[in-house]
Amino acid sequence: MSAYFDLVINCDLREDVPTPCIQFISWLCDIDSSLETQPQPDCFEQNEAELANIWSYPFLAPRPNEETFSDFQRRYRYNMPETKGGKEVYKYSLHFSERNILDDTFFDCHLSFLYWIARICENGFIGYYKEEFDSEPTLVYVKDGELITTPKINSSQPA
Repeated sequence: MSAYFDLVINCDLREDVPTPCIQFISWLCDIDSSLETQPQPDCFEQNEAELANIWSYPFLAPRPNEETFSDFQRRYRYNMPETKGGKEVYKYSLHFSERNILDDTFFDCHLSFLYWIARICENGFIGYYKEEFDSEPTLVYVKDGELITTPKINSSQPA
């Protein structure tokens, strides 16, 4: 028996993210994407080459009759102070929310995506995931390109 998984991601990408990474995330979020239109996986490090094969379909795209919301756009964030040029700052932003019963998709695609995107997104809280029978969600943070998750509050480990 499979359980439902809830996943929410809400993050801004860093300004120095390479264009191939932006193109690949955009492809993952587009329901009309296909293997034939998949961008070259230039955004993966050498030890991540297998991710392009695992992520061979747009698993972040909203699908009809599914509990999925997905949005990936370049958005205005703030104005720089005049002392730093006074320019407007725009960042690519990913908003994703899904409730899915396919635990294989969660572990193979979504969880590995969280670890991957951690190295290209801004520091801070980026979302949570929760398995249906867990009493507490796992909160997800990024610090210096590393994914950090909260320990379960009701775990059996000593404090």
